[in-house]
Amino acid sequence: MFSCCNKSGIHPKSNKITRGEPIEKALLPKLIVLPLSQGIGAPPTCLVKPQDYVKKGTLIAEASSFVSSNLHASTSGTVLKIDRTIAPNGQYTQAIFIEPDGLDEWEEGKNVSSLVSTKEEILQRIKECGIIGMGGAGFPTHVKLNVPKDKKIQNLIINGAECEPYLTADHRLMLEESSNIIKGIELLRVVLGKDVRVYLAIEKNKPDAIEVMRRTIKEEDASIEVLPLETRYPQGDERTLIKTVTGKKLGAGKLPFELGCVIQNVGTVFAIYEACYFNKPLIERVTTISGPAILKGKNKRVLLGTQFLDLLQECGGMYSDVVQVISGGPMMGKAEYTLEVPVIKTSSGVLFFDRASFQNYDEHPCINCGRCFEVCPQKLPPTVLARLSSEYNFDQAVKLGLKSCIECGCCSYICPSKRELVGWIRFGKNKVAKLGKK
Repeated sequence: MFSCCNKSGIHPKSNKITRGEPIEKALLPKLIVLPLSQGIGAPPTCLVKPQDYVKKGTLIAEASSFVSSNLHASTSGTVLKIDRTIAPNGQYTQAIFIEPDGLDEWEEGKNVSSLVSTKEEILQRIKECGIIGMGGAGFPTHVKLNVPKDKKIQNLIINGAECEPYLTADHRLMLEESSNIIKGIELLRVVLGKDVRVYLAIEKNKPDAIEVMRRTIKEEDASIEVLPLETRYPQGDERTLIKTVTGKKLGAGKLPFELGCVIQNVGTVFAIYEACYFNKPLIERVTTISGPAILKGKNKRVLLGTQFLDLLQECGGMYSDVVQVISGGPMMGKAEYTLEVPVIKTSSGVLFFDRASFQNYDEHPCINCGRCFEVCPQKLPPTVLARLSSEYNFDQAVKLGLKSCIECGCCSYICPSKRELVGWIRFGKNKVAKLGKK
């Protein structure tokens, strides 16, 4: 069922069943639902009201603080209401509901040739277009690139690992948009400094992407090193990537720039290219729709605010024995209880699982085998942290490294007793965070 790597992490079956599916443009839905909060930071301030007419690319919510990001209409139409909706993370949040008019008409000045080239212009354009990290938590990109003046960035790491099973959105982007990804990297070089070393990290289970990117780099005469990585989960995690590429360990509570590193996902790099070359806000993204319970898995370029139900219908529907729908990957994604969930800026995948995928998952007592210790990429004691969290002994859990957990799920996956280790650890981290705020 599983095998451990010789360092840490796990080797789950990749199930990249959509790797050969070219990116298709998703259909225009009948309803767009745009949660105000789509990543880390304060929700933006809503600028529209019911009955307002908006166009594709219209600014509808403005960043409300330094760590916040703009939100734009993903198509033209009428604002129906401002109301609460269920977000992919399972929480209710304020959202803007738009009824598309079918014209898909752009706001004047958006999606037109409009190249910016200086550091200040690039950072401003990224901020205006609402670009955030599209491979993980969704940190505002203009903030990540705003490195303190006393910090020197030596390494720019482009994350093309896409280590989560089933997900192939980044893989297809590298195959189909390689030249534009290189252009996005060169823009980042302007911001971070021309002497920054650039590494494009791709897992070895994507040999075609490695070949295409190397060929494109040569054609573009770019100074970028492609690093084929061992296929291992969670290879694409920020801390793991830094350790793999530089040999340096990023401590808990530390940020990559403290080790002279900046990491950007390939999807984010492509969005930066579109923003800086065409003044195109982040209003769509490539999302993988896959899993054993869907009739036809696909990679779709989806307008933000499109609901999962619409994507399911475009893929021919699902089998009758679906028992779980996950937003994101199966390891770190979130299970949904409704298909009326919208695609947001960080929606890398929508996965459908049947009953056969969840056989023999009854939880049993811990047998103290130590496998969770062996595979933890942060070298933590997961079973101890989970027990302490369940006992509300948060002080001791923090001392043992609770805050360093990246919630990758390796411990729960490898556990022969099927204990929900990462769930309890996440519970503990959330409780500690709330106590800290109080």
